[in-house]
Amino acid sequence: MTVSPMLNKFEFSVNKTKTEEGKLHLSADIVVDGEVINKEHAIDWKELTASCKKTGSYYVLTCGCGDPGCAGIEEPTRVTVWENRIRWRMPYPEPAREYQFDRMTMIKLIYNGILTIKREVEAAGFKDIYKLWSDYPVGPFGTDHAKIEACLDILHEIIQQSETEPGRNLVPKIT
Repeated sequence: MTVSPMLNKFEFSVNKTKTEEGKLHLSADIVVDGEVINKEHAIDWKELTASCKKTGSYYVLTCGCGDPGCAGIEEPTRVTVWENRIRWRMPYPEPAREYQFDRMTMIKLIYNGILTIKREVEAAGFKDIYKLWSDYPVGPFGTDHAKIEACLDILHEIIQQSETEPGRNLVPKIT
């Protein structure tokens, strides 16, 4: 397993392109230290969001159909959440690796990325991402407006709590 002793750089990018037919195409990438880690996989927004809040095992990456096993992902990412850091132990994509991120930077980047996706889809005149899945593969099949809103609400709550009540998190601070 590749282990980094320092904080890794987490980036979240939303890509907006046009298809040959001129349709808007949205996709999202999780980039760690300059490498896209979800090259051929969808991001499960619900799992990604939950991994920012609580230690556990999460299928952050999945197949476009929503079943990680369909994409050959047999083990979840093991996540440890501290007040100021998040550690991912990712068995997939191979080789297995471990990352540590600044927690609030990561959460804010994910929040802004999901908000950008929501706004782009709505600006295109659609309220329901689910109906657009084939044209807007921004999450696994079944990703809809309500799921996106729920993710945004959870992330916003974490951000607000950290800004209004620093140190009140339920997770220990790593030193």
